[in-house]
Amino acid sequence: MSSNGPPSVVQTVACPSASTVSGISGESSITAAASSSRSGIVTNGEISEIQSLIERMELVDMNGDGGDSDVEGDELNCCHTIRKYSEMEPDVEDAIDGEEFATEMNGPKKSRMLKLTATGSTTIIGEVAEDGVSGDNNVKLPKREENWIPPPVKVDKGEIPFDQVDNPGGWDEYYFRPKFNKAGKYMGHYLPTGAKPVPKDENGNRTCGGWTFHYDGFKNEEFPYRSGATTANLFPEERKGFLDINILKKLGLTKERIDSVDALFFYQLILPICDVKRSGIDNDPRTSYYSKVANFTNGYAGQQGLQSGYGHHFKSTNPPELIHFDGVLFHDGVLGGSNGAIYRRFDTSNVMYSREVSHSITLTRFHEIKRTIKLCNNDAAPKRGEAGYNPAYKYTMIYDTIVHNVNAITAKADDDQTLDESTWGHGGYGEKGTGLTGRLYGKKVPKGGQVVIVMDSSRLRPRAILHRNKIYKELYPEEKRGWTANGPFEFKYLCDRIYEMVDGTDGNEKKIFRTKPCVTADNYFQNCKVAEYIGEKQMGAIFTSSRNSLPKEIKTEYLQKEKTDAKNRPAKIARFSQPIIAVKDDNEKNFQQVHVSFQSTSSCNISTVNALNEVYNFVELRERGRKDDKRYWGIEMNQARRLYLSTYGNIDVLDHHIKNNHIFYLSWKYWHSPKNHGLALAEAVAYDIYLEVCEGKLDPDWKVEKPVSSWEFRNRLSIQQLKYDPKHMKYPGDEQFRANTALPRAKRMDRPDKKGNVNENTIEAAHRRGFYKRLRRLG
Repeated sequence: MSSNGPPSVVQTVACPSASTVSGISGESSITAAASSSRSGIVTNGEISEIQSLIERMELVDMNGDGGDSDVEGDELNCCHTIRKYSEMEPDVEDAIDGEEFATEMNGPKKSRMLKLTATGSTTIIGEVAEDGVSGDNNVKLPKREENWIPPPVKVDKGEIPFDQVDNPGGWDEYYFRPKFNKAGKYMGHYLPTGAKPVPKDENGNRTCGGWTFHYDGFKNEEFPYRSGATTANLFPEERKGFLDINILKKLGLTKERIDSVDALFFYQLILPICDVKRSGIDNDPRTSYYSKVANFTNGYAGQQGLQSGYGHHFKSTNPPELIHFDGVLFHDGVLGGSNGAIYRRFDTSNVMYSREVSHSITLTRFHEIKRTIKLCNNDAAPKRGEAGYNPAYKYTMIYDTIVHNVNAITAKADDDQTLDESTWGHGGYGEKGTGLTGRLYGKKVPKGGQVVIVMDSSRLRPRAILHRNKIYKELYPEEKRGWTANGPFEFKYLCDRIYEMVDGTDGNEKKIFRTKPCVTADNYFQNCKVAEYIGEKQMGAIFTSSRNSLPKEIKTEYLQKEKTDAKNRPAKIARFSQPIIAVKDDNEKNFQQVHVSFQSTSSCNISTVNALNEVYNFVELRERGRKDDKRYWGIEMNQARRLYLSTYGNIDVLDHHIKNNHIFYLSWKYWHSPKNHGLALAEAVAYDIYLEVCEGKLDPDWKVEKPVSSWEFRNRLSIQQLKYDPKHMKYPGDEQFRANTALPRAKRMDRPDKKGNVNENTIEAAHRRGFYKRLRRLG
């Protein structure tokens, strides 16, 4: 045997590892011989022949000198890979020479080698054997029981020998087993998840309901989807979005603001403090927020008679005071949250007292604003049954403002989008009959409401929103027609919104998508109709499919559907078999659907539209521990699953940021909960904008080696909100507030972009302060 690499190891299907084979002797050799027989019956001649082979193999040095495997081992952190073959042929000379051999099983020889990729990536770093790998770091895959013997063939029940079974996936008989009905009659061989292969038709193809099945991987070379993406690089840089540097500079972003972490500046990009028409910026692309809230709040206070001369007089509020009000909420969250008891931040007698909060606004004024704050004009808002009615009209303004302003400062959005719901909790009741609030199942809060968001897969940038309710048919009668399920309709509605932002499409929306995006969502939003709709629009989509929502044209017995026991060893090993891939091409409408059915902890199904260019099973590396305690193992993976896992979780990341803000206070008004949820959303987006700016890709001069943490960003934001004063003239539009215009021009501070310049105002101010007199006294 050659010593220039890892030894060729002859291995039977029944034998899980090289050590088992090389250690076989005496009685155990009979076990191995029985394993190699498909009928379970071994002749004495076969036993003696295999025994002779084993004895000769024991004389061979199985270690070698490492050879070329050492080079590969550096890449894999493993020394060498054990080769596994589907079945052993007793050819002694071939075994000694180290040549690969195997008995053909339903096709060409297969080495059973799986590609190994880095964690969270499709970058190939080596190979592993289907039954595991040996080496210094011992990357492990599940193995079968020692000395497992296939059960005898039940010929009387109609079972056929395994080597005659239709087996297009090259599945091992350890997990591809016969199945019998209640009468004991043989039905065929099935995978642990209840799947069996589609039989060949007269042309030799495996088709069902217009779907073509592949069992040894699939590759689409004619119409590559997700432009710029490859199997080795699913998310190239050209598919990622970025901010508009020219707009950011026009809005006042400077190197000084970044280095000093001016959190309030990034926050007011999303929720402007001033009326943008008075920001002093030509063609400011944003829409106002705090100035509108001030108008709505003052109007509502007047409607309630708080400014009529009776009772306690309500002083009109303004954007700076509303910034202080929200600053209390953010600062309370930074300090860990008071679970609704914010009044404790004003109480000097307890440890929860906050000097910053109490010096910014009084508790009485905080309660006054909390009582009267409004995000809409109740009288002007359309009521139910009127044109333009929105059941979420009481709080939708903050979400609409965030989405509009995020898109306004964006140059290009991600070509990969994520769609999912974000949940806010509320224990009371909402608008009657709308379904905005109610019981929530499977969520971290038992009652509340949800907003469905579509956002970039690599950034926290919401592109479109829809408030979940139960009256879509009433709100969107034309768009809802023919769509009975709410989830698919929500997916369709939001995809229509972002479709209007694609270059070359009709509409007045800003064109921020270079190509028609690919959207990832879970099984709530998926069915056959929405898949066809997205395909017709030439967009892409990736869904998980529930067991009751598999492609209706395919018999379920051809897909992996049944549940499996997590402790079932055959099911564990079956995870590393090739997935069942069904492909349907619509040549008339020019789109392609690919359904990937595979086994993980149980049966899994992922449906895609115009998204996959190649699919095959591989092993993704996992590691844990340190130094001598470090261990490696692999998990089953394919391109469909990796693409889904890499894109789906971004809204969960957003929810985590929102939760960490701890913005909460008690109120019987249900809409305060989604309003506070929107505030936390704005902070999360502002922090994400700060992180992108610090990367230095927009401007190398803006690069920051170590950006502040999310908590530190929120801490600085809350302090800046509590201390905000337009007299400091730090932010766009500050000079237009009455606090400045009421002052004589000589007393007004210069804008920050003119700080340090000597002019008439600064000279006069210096004289008034006696600056020169003090200089004379100093000598």
